[in-house]
Amino acid sequence: TEIMLRQSAEMYKRQFGTNDRRYANALVNLSTLLNESSKFQEAEQLANEAVTSLRLHSPTLEAQLSRALIALGQAKQKREGIANQLGLFEEAFRLAKSYWGAERLETKQAAIPYGTALIEVGRIKEGCAILNDVGEVVASVEHYSAAGAAIQRFYQRIGQGEMDFGEFESAAESMYTLGRKFLGPKHPQVLQSAVWLGQLLSVNGDSKTAKEILRDAEKNLSALLGDENSRVVHAQALLGQVLAALDEYEEAQLLLERTLKLQEQQLGI
Repeated sequence: TEIMLRQSAEMYKRQFGTNDRRYANALVNLSTLLNESSKFQEAEQLANEAVTSLRLHSPTLEAQLSRALIALGQAKQKREGIANQLGLFEEAFRLAKSYWGAERLETKQAAIPYGTALIEVGRIKEGCAILNDVGEVVASVEHYSAAGAAIQRFYQRIGQGEMDFGEFESAAESMYTLGRKFLGPKHPQVLQSAVWLGQLLSVNGDSKTAKEILRDAEKNLSALLGDENSRVVHAQALLGQVLAALDEYEEAQLLLERTLKLQEQQLGI
């Protein structure tokens, strides 16, 4: 495929010159393939040439320029990080949305690197809003790794105490939804985020929703880590407290007695 794309680009270059949109489009196709093959330096050079040509000679070709900007951002993010490509991805998303409309697949594909970059620079609510509009099929195939990595870093910041409570509270539910979409509902960090979200909902008085989220998290964490793991015990203790708040005293008592006993064992009491 790479050989064919190189030949195609060379043919368009000879036939139409370097300022032609067909040559620029061939460069974007080749750059995209090179990105997938981890040949980032050449991919960046080709995408940059395509972007420059399209800006100068075909500025009304919004769809092609959007693709070229994404290819350039993907190539540069390996060297500079995705946060530094926010401007490229934002322009690509705006152009795609202008050309295709909000619901087209191409626009949703452009939304993923843009939303991911927003999260990386700390504009979490904006990034969540963009990514939550992306469909499941797109999320599973386009830019999956970059978005998933950004979500994992968000969780790591919480776990390492690098995020204040207000920042977490404003984004917790949206990031939990995104984690389920991009990492999967049984990913360890998604399950841990469910415990945090359940605790937050409980503190804010939504015990019913907290119960559903904590019960699911406790069940899946237990299957993944074992009944006596400290994370599982913590989730069960929170679930017991929520059940008590909902006047479901019998199950609450069983859970709280069990978790207290396990916590004492873990502490050597």
